[in-house]
Amino acid sequence: MIRLCGQCGSRNDPKRVICQDCGTRLPDPQPDDGKPVAPPVAYQPPPPVYKAGKKEYAALKTVRPRHTLRNLALLLLLCLVGGLGWAVSKAIQPVAGVKPPVASNASTVAHLEGSFAKVAAFGRGNWVGEIGALNQFLASKAAPRPLFDIAGKVLRFERCYLETSEGELDLVMVLGIDGRTLVCRLGMVPVSKDGGSGVEFTRASIGGLEIPEFAVGYFAPLWTPCVESFQQSIGAVSSAKRIEFTPGAVIVQWSASSR
Repeated sequence: MIRLCGQCGSRNDPKRVICQDCGTRLPDPQPDDGKPVAPPVAYQPPPPVYKAGKKEYAALKTVRPRHTLRNLALLLLLCLVGGLGWAVSKAIQPVAGVKPPVASNASTVAHLEGSFAKVAAFGRGNWVGEIGALNQFLASKAAPRPLFDIAGKVLRFERCYLETSEGELDLVMVLGIDGRTLVCRLGMVPVSKDGGSGVEFTRASIGGLEIPEFAVGYFAPLWTPCVESFQQSIGAVSSAKRIEFTPGAVIVQWSASSR
């Protein structure tokens, strides 16, 4: 039997009460197994927890949002650049089904304008514009011309023409830039407006890029070179009672009784 000191770990005779090395009171005797006794591990208190003061905490609050906003701005910029690149790549894709240029006939154009002016002035009856004559009219009024420069490339207006189906009309504008052909299509349907008539834009596309429906109205001014070519000649269509789009013709009605 031995007495192990709980303070320094030394072995003491079982008859001793006080440790021979450090003088600490000894515990009850224990069996001696011959193994060395490791000294007890001194107590180590945990490291102190740092608490930021009010000024340091305020500094952290002001710095972190700044970095977050900067990263968010960079992310939005990357998304914008990527989206713009995707839109341009879609827009310059070739589009099938583009009609060749139409040669205008002076007598056909004069007859079209004269008949429209006569019916509009009388205020009764129907005016029927065949799609072929309307496209000749557009070819004579909408001359090719440069529009503006895009990164050193000149965007040119080449021509425009109409395509009709039952209840719908497409105004197709053909542009040219850097040897490429860009086809822009604006779809519309007839509507009644304040006792008269008009059209409502329903869809639009620029090349292979489809414009979302909610944004069609914002893109409609792009077709100004086409619209201004016939606005003065057939601007009185807004006073008509009704407009109809049929396959191959546009019908303007001023009076239901004459129909």
